[in-house]
Amino acid sequence: MQWWCSARAVPWSWEWRPYPGVWLFVLLVAALYLLIRRRQDRLRAEPPPGWRRRAGWLGLVLVWLALDWPIGALGAGYLSSVHSTQFLLLTFIAPPLLLVGLGPGPPGEGRRGSTLMGILAAALSFNVGVLGTHLPRVVDALMPTQPGMFAIDAAWLLAGLVFWRPVLLTGRPFHPMARIGYIFWGTLAHTGIGVWFLLARLPLYGVFELAPPIPGYDPLSDQQLAGGIMELVGMLIIFGAVSLVALRWMQQENRLEQENRERLARKEQLPGT
Repeated sequence: MQWWCSARAVPWSWEWRPYPGVWLFVLLVAALYLLIRRRQDRLRAEPPPGWRRRAGWLGLVLVWLALDWPIGALGAGYLSSVHSTQFLLLTFIAPPLLLVGLGPGPPGEGRRGSTLMGILAAALSFNVGVLGTHLPRVVDALMPTQPGMFAIDAAWLLAGLVFWRPVLLTGRPFHPMARIGYIFWGTLAHTGIGVWFLLARLPLYGVFELAPPIPGYDPLSDQQLAGGIMELVGMLIIFGAVSLVALRWMQQENRLEQENRERLARKEQLPGT
């Protein structure tokens, strides 16, 4: 029995396979998540709204779906397109949902990560991690082994949490324009990898090129599909995040403008003014 999904030189079968290591890892992530959330709940004046908790649970479910059968098994050694889907789930979708689910931290928490150097380090580490886990030599060396595949999956999830944390900081958030720039600059590696997949004339990864074929898929076409998924879905997520930041910025500006109007109106109503 395998404990983690990894590349296997056997024909693909839709017969369900258990991966106890995946279940244990997801349970550990869920336990840590609950521990942090309960700690924050004790320090809050009011509990976070229910939609935040639901977002966090959805993030945990997506982590499980990305790692377990069949997505985990297909992405580990059969289809590059499914591997790219795993990447997006573990770095672009599940981490922000998990962070949103935790809700705003107690006063003062999050300031250490909101310094300029911390923000730049988060973006740089994310780009380096994304590039490193997509290098052909790294992928072909790690994915056939269970510890190697676990390292890639865990690195993606950790990189996603590190990257999205500054965007979702509430203790001392940086300017919305800076957040928008951070999102665009911080995802350059992902964009470049997607273009690389689309333009490559030969398969880049031996683990997918030499995998037992699945009817209807050839390695090069599947790699181009992976590039399309990286670009299209990734850009939708990026523009969605930017749009949310811009929308909240507009709402804050409108609220401040309304407060200024009300303040001026109260001042004009005072006697002797």
